[in-house]
Amino acid sequence: MKQIKQMRNVLFLFCAGLVLLATSCAKENHQLISVSDIHFNPFQDSLIVAQLAKHPSKDWDGIFAQMKNKNLPEYNEECNPILFDLLLQAMSEKKDDVSAVLFTGDILCHDFNDLYEQYTGCEDNKSRDAFIYKTMAYVSSKMKHSLGQIPIYFALGNNDSYRGDYALEDEGEFLKSTCDLFFHNFIHRKGRGDEYPQFRHPYADHGYYSVENPIIDKGRIIGLNTNFFSTNNSDSIWEESPAAVELDWLENQFKTAEANDEKLWLLLHIPPGVNVYSTEHCSKADDLQVYLQWKAPYNKRYLSLVKRYHKNITASFAGHTHMDDFRLIYDKESDKKEALDFIHITPSVSPVFGNNPVFQVLSIDKETGNLSEALTYHVDLKEAQSNFEEEYSYTKTYHRAPNVSGLSRVYPKLLRNTNWRNTYINYYPSSSKATSIEKDWEWYWVGIGNLNAEDYKVAYKGLQEEE
Repeated sequence: MKQIKQMRNVLFLFCAGLVLLATSCAKENHQLISVSDIHFNPFQDSLIVAQLAKHPSKDWDGIFAQMKNKNLPEYNEECNPILFDLLLQAMSEKKDDVSAVLFTGDILCHDFNDLYEQYTGCEDNKSRDAFIYKTMAYVSSKMKHSLGQIPIYFALGNNDSYRGDYALEDEGEFLKSTCDLFFHNFIHRKGRGDEYPQFRHPYADHGYYSVENPIIDKGRIIGLNTNFFSTNNSDSIWEESPAAVELDWLENQFKTAEANDEKLWLLLHIPPGVNVYSTEHCSKADDLQVYLQWKAPYNKRYLSLVKRYHKNITASFAGHTHMDDFRLIYDKESDKKEALDFIHITPSVSPVFGNNPVFQVLSIDKETGNLSEALTYHVDLKEAQSNFEEEYSYTKTYHRAPNVSGLSRVYPKLLRNTNWRNTYINYYPSSSKATSIEKDWEWYWVGIGNLNAEDYKVAYKGLQEEE
C-alpha cells in the first residue's frame, strides 16, 4: 500500500508538472486581433437617417433593425451595419484567447460629410459634428461591449475628423471631444492602472499618445497621428508645424525607450513610403513620377529615426491601403540583407476598393514582442459567404514568421518564386476577384522595400533593365 501511495504521489506531481509546463508554454505567446479601415456607413438606408440624427447612439441598433436591406455590402461599397455586426460576432468568438486589439484607424466612411448633407438636407456644422460624434460613439462602444475587458489600441485614420478627409485639426474640437470617448471605449479596462493622464496629453491636443504595453515585458505602445504627415494634408512644411512637433515628440519617446530598454509597438494609419497606385497611374513609360504617402521631409526624418532606434522597435502596424501587404525599412548604406524594421499592413473591413472584408489574429512572443504568426479571416463577398472564415496562415503559406527576419527572406523570393508571387498577388485583395495587381505587381513589389523616391526609382528601373 505504501508503494502504491508513493507511486500515486509521483504520478500526481508528474501530472501537475505537465500542467504547469503547458501553462507556462501557453503564456509565452499572446494573441492579438488586428483590424483596420472599418469605414462604417450609417447612410445605407436613406429612410432611417433622420431617426439616427434625432436619437442617441445607444438607440441605433433598434433603428438599424428597421432597414429593409439586410444584405452584406457589395464590392466598392462601405461597411454597413450588417457587416459590422458580423465582424463583431467573429471577433467576439476569439476574445477568450486574445490579449488586445490593434485598430489602425478609419471609423468613418468616405465622403461622410457630403453624405450627411445629402441625406439630411442639413448644412449646419454643429449638427453634422454631433452626428459624427454619435457614429464614433456607436462604433467604439459596440467594439468595447463585444470584446469585454480586452483593451483596444488605436491610431486615428485620415477620415476620422469633423472637417473631412485628411482635415484633422491640431488642437481642434474633434480631438478634445473624442479624448474621453476613445480612452474609455478603447484603451481603459477595469483592474488596470489609470493610464488617462499619459493618454490625455498629448492626444487631446494632437491625436497621438504613448502608453505602457501590458502584453509584453517592458513594452510600450505608441499610437501615431499620421494625418499631419500626409501629402494630402493642407498644412505647409515648417519648423513648428504639427507634423514636425509630433516627430520631435516621437524622437523623445525613442530616446526614453532606449534608456529604459523598452520594446515598442508603433501604430500608424498611413504607412510611410511610396503611394504606389498614384505613382503607377501618373507615370509615363519614359517619365517615372514617384508619389509618397507622406511629405518628403517627414518621410525622410521618420525613416532616419527608425534606423537609429530600430533595436527598440519590435513591431509596427498600419492600415490605409486596404490591402494585405507589408513594408520593410532597410539601411541602404549597409551590406546586410535583413531589414531594420517592418510594417505590418492589415487589410480593411470595408470592401470599398474591391477587396474582401478582413480581420487578423496575430501571435506575439511575450518576451520579445515579435510576431510569430498571422491568421487572416475574410468574408468572400462573391461567394455570398455568411461569416468570417480563415483565409490563410502566414507561416504555413510562406514557411516564415511575419516579422522583420521572416519578411526580409520572403520579400526577395516574391520576385523569383512564381508560386509565392502568385500567392501574394491573390492574397493582396484578400482573395477577391473584383480587383487585382496581377498585371502591375512589379510596381507594388518595389514599393515594399524602397520607401523614398530615389530608392524607388533606382529599384524600379533596375527591375525593368533585368527584363
